[in-house]
Amino acid sequence: MNKSVIFIGFGSIGQRHYANLFDVSKNIKVKTYIGENKREIKKRPNNKLSINNIEVILNKNKLKTELEFLAAGDIVLICNRSSDHSSYLEFVSSNVKKDVLIVIEKPLSTNLFELKKISHIRKNSNIFVISQFRCSPVFSELKKIINNKNYGDLISFSLINHEAIQNWHPWENFRDSYSTQKSFGGGCLLTQIHDLEILYGLLGLPEKVHFFFGDGNNLNIDVDDYYLASLVFRNQRDIFGTITSSYYSNAKPRMHYFTFENAFISWNLNQDTLNIDYKKDINLKSFSRNQLFISLARQMIYLSNELMRNNEPKIQNNFGLISIKDAFIFNEWLLSSI
Repeated sequence: MNKSVIFIGFGSIGQRHYANLFDVSKNIKVKTYIGENKREIKKRPNNKLSINNIEVILNKNKLKTELEFLAAGDIVLICNRSSDHSSYLEFVSSNVKKDVLIVIEKPLSTNLFELKKISHIRKNSNIFVISQFRCSPVFSELKKIINNKNYGDLISFSLINHEAIQNWHPWENFRDSYSTQKSFGGGCLLTQIHDLEILYGLLGLPEKVHFFFGDGNNLNIDVDDYYLASLVFRNQRDIFGTITSSYYSNAKPRMHYFTFENAFISWNLNQDTLNIDYKKDINLKSFSRNQLFISLARQMIYLSNELMRNNEPKIQNNFGLISIKDAFIFNEWLLSSI
């Protein structure tokens, strides 16, 4: 079944999605809009697929025409820099039919005012936001453990996520990345938003939150280079916890710790393993980081097929594409809290 896929932005993450969509479904025709006055795609060193057959859309008027011609079940992927997410989501949703799948990277917006300007689309059933860690079997298992109280109530948590930003894209200067520029929606919190979004998926919104930010001076950037969040969730009892994240550390620690009444559970996100009371790590299935993105690609194809057939999609616990309505709640809370 042939599908047209239009990418808005085609950097590192866009090319990853392209490779995985092609792996899942060979019958895709890809076009990309990479911004005004750009004629060529910059191929990333880790992309093994040919990009010679990808048509570059050269201006926004041409993009509008291409969007209008998309058919039921076709896909638009918005994966440009964070500061442009909301404006392009508005543009795309205004120019495609309701049975075209729109998928956007998080955050929806880096600015509360801009987010509120697009609040009218929060009920659109064809828009989904990427949350790849929800594809992990560990996420699903943790959610069951918390909800079923297998080890009693959750008492506290500590989430750790550190990685030297110089190692993210070693083929380019990290100061040229959107992640390190305020005008592009960068900063450690908004770029490393995954940990907060995982908590939202597991526990909902917190009752209280306090953020503390680094000033970026050590890296000579104009955004936060690390942050600490102190959070309180209200269930049948208060649940206290912290998140620490930074643009530092070659060791790349990415660990989530959860203390229950009757167990201590850790999730190693680099290996996707679950450990209970310091016993042997449990691999719920073989894992490589890209498997999360392959799952996303399969889910995109599934959703696009359901839209084409005018069916209501069945959203499972391990779905890494969350509804625009759900994402709005999270994004609005976050931008109101910082």
